[in-house]
Amino acid sequence: MASARGRGHFGCPNGRGHGRRAREVGIHASRATQVAAIRRPSAAGAARTCGVAEPARGGSVMTQPTPINVSVEDDALLSSLRIDQSHEMEALGVKKLLTTVPIRKPAKTDWYRVHPDNFLDCYLLELKSEREMYFVTPAVAAVVSEFVTRVRLRMVVNKQGVVSVWPLRLPDSSGRRDHWQSSAQESAAHAVGAWTQTAADMDLGAYVTKVAVADFGDPRWPDETWPTVLKIALQGRQIVSDDHPVIRGLLGRV
Repeated sequence: MASARGRGHFGCPNGRGHGRRAREVGIHASRATQVAAIRRPSAAGAARTCGVAEPARGGSVMTQPTPINVSVEDDALLSSLRIDQSHEMEALGVKKLLTTVPIRKPAKTDWYRVHPDNFLDCYLLELKSEREMYFVTPAVAAVVSEFVTRVRLRMVVNKQGVVSVWPLRLPDSSGRRDHWQSSAQESAAHAVGAWTQTAADMDLGAYVTKVAVADFGDPRWPDETWPTVLKIALQGRQIVSDDHPVIRGLLGRV
């Protein structure tokens, strides 16, 4: 019969069984703790999951911005509250100076109006290769009559408030006119009383006119007088003498 000393605790010789069992129990306990930690989220993780801000190290709370969804009704409300820049300038006592007036036909994307009263019939000298145009006196036009065209200048303003001058070709001395001339004149006539859009139709050989169904309101005409608008538009484009370099070049006098 073996002695108690030889068996040790738990009936294991020399107490070795006790140490092995203790280690096994410790390993199982450590694994259970790890599994529990994986399955149970930390306080910070739980806070993030629930949408609660996590306290920073210094103790303050860091919040995340909440996205704002804008509906169609909200967008319409914002548009109704937006201040027109021109009205804002008026409220601040600021006046926008008219310093540039282009001479051109309204762009095909423009909704425009034509002033009912202001116009000027004159002679246009257009150098198409140089993309330049000049306005000459009747005396100069008589010298270079084969190069000039009779036009009617009309004041135009588009929906954005940009002022321009439209040179509309008039019938020649014999009264002849083509479809481009007549259709442009018709577009200008419509634009006196309605917002109009004009585009060239090459297949048709004329301009096509569209009238807006929507109400764009009244046109914003400039405060400057018609003579002032013309003076700004014609800066550097007037020829009053046949000694002008352009006239001399056309006549071979250079």
